[in-house]
Amino acid sequence: MSITLENTLPPYPHFQEGILRAPNRGYRLTKLQTKIALKNALRYIPPEQHSLLAPEFLEELKARGRV
Repeated sequence: MSITLENTLPPYPHFQEGILRAPNRGYRLTKLQTKIALKNALRYIPPEQHSLLAPEFLEELKARGRV
């Protein structure tokens, strides 16, 4: 069985304020750990979308402590 993703991305989600979410874990990764985390997050994303999503994933990692 194989799963394929479309090459178009959905619109960026806008989170509603005031809803409880998982707590921020903080950003405590080294440069190498950050690089590995981003590679892991992008591994199932089509390569042509990496340049668009990598900055978003990095921002999320730094802001929330997870991707």
